[in-house]
Amino acid sequence: MSFKQQNGERSQRYESIMKIEYKYKGRTYIDLVDNISPDGLFIATPAPLPVKAHIELFLYPVGKNIPIVLTGEVRWVRTRPEKNKKRGMGIAFLNDNQKMLVAKMLAETGAATGPQLLQDIASHGAGVSSSLNA
Repeated sequence: MSFKQQNGERSQRYESIMKIEYKYKGRTYIDLVDNISPDGLFIATPAPLPVKAHIELFLYPVGKNIPIVLTGEVRWVRTRPEKNKKRGMGIAFLNDNQKMLVAKMLAETGAATGPQLLQDIASHGAGVSSSLNA
């Protein structure tokens, strides 16, 4: 499943400052999420991981102590800052149920209230449990 806008473009990105922990090859890293969508996120970091690296992510929504656990793949990196763009890496979520958790989190936190996102949640969200109420 991909949360694409009706015109075929990628999902709406929402600016965010959330703590994220991620694991790669036995090491744990802590950084900040710069933006997020139901399909993926951008981690601002001075030391991006290699493209195609598979990582385990622990996303901490604002005001929550229990993370949303996700799996992702590094799809692209920016090793040098560009005008108004930070160094970091773009991560794609790999599991459809996890994409739904992120979509619900965006809706529940008020980050995303657009009709297309809410329609996607209503039509695909049955049976998806959330740890956001913890």
